[in-house]
Amino acid sequence: MPDAHSSTPPFRLARDEYDSLTRRVANWQRWPTEGGLGALHTITAEKRVRSAQLVTEGRVVSCCQPPRGEAVGELGEPGSSPHPYRVHQWFAAREGWHAVNDRVEIDVHGLYSMTHLDGLGHFFLDDRGFDGVPRPELQSGLPEQHAAITAAGGIVSRGVLIDIPRFQGRDAMEAGDVASLHDVKGALQQQGVQPEPGDILAFRFGTANMRPRTGPETPLPGLSIECADWLHEQDCAVVITDGGLDPSPSQVEGISTPWHLLVLASMGVRLIDGAELNTLSGVCAELGRWEFQMIVAPIAVPHASGVPVNPLAIF
Repeated sequence: MPDAHSSTPPFRLARDEYDSLTRRVANWQRWPTEGGLGALHTITAEKRVRSAQLVTEGRVVSCCQPPRGEAVGELGEPGSSPHPYRVHQWFAAREGWHAVNDRVEIDVHGLYSMTHLDGLGHFFLDDRGFDGVPRPELQSGLPEQHAAITAAGGIVSRGVLIDIPRFQGRDAMEAGDVASLHDVKGALQQQGVQPEPGDILAFRFGTANMRPRTGPETPLPGLSIECADWLHEQDCAVVITDGGLDPSPSQVEGISTPWHLLVLASMGVRLIDGAELNTLSGVCAELGRWEFQMIVAPIAVPHASGVPVNPLAIF
């Protein structure tokens, strides 16, 4: 069984090394800019058809996690509060009937958010986003070519689960742990599966319930920044995680969220944060396969940098 706790010194990058990395893995001007699809261009019609051939059991696994805060809050509370969604309800009435109506406020991003898709315009590095677009003004909302609505046509492709704790011989990574490139390659070899262009790669750290239990000041596990070149070489379309790619504390000098910047602003790859991947892990182990069809259908919210989603893995 692999050693769950490596004695290798932690991987670190100085800021100038990180800046060089962002240029090395950039996919700027690689695809047509119309539609703002970015790496979704790697999902071809043939790729979707092949993903459908992975459906042999008729089993559907939801990877959606509800908001992780304490309770429903009041409308108008500040974002990223312990109440990540606020609901106001009232009855509309006519003769013979009553209907419950709703107004819902959701913190899409942040510590307590539900499972959500990051649009490419969620992060900008030194005032530049994917394809070198300048950081926009927000008086009229995020321009739609940068927003999450660019994925509203739906994302359907082959999904691959990379189950790091399973490879390490434990249920979950612990606060502050970092998954190395050795862990990633070892997990894939153990599972007998390899990424292909256009895949949706799901990294399980086993931390779906860690954030609300430990609080925002506690270190969090994530993926080592040493994996950046490897991830770029896989040519994936989307990356999904349960606890976020970025470990805390950061491995990069002066940058707290290096993975978000690399994946969104340099590679043009969308992120799905806060997914519930423990159930998916169990089904993969039961069936003895870690590839499946995955469907993500973002709702069409104009100008939003992210939207809640329910990723579905279909076997």
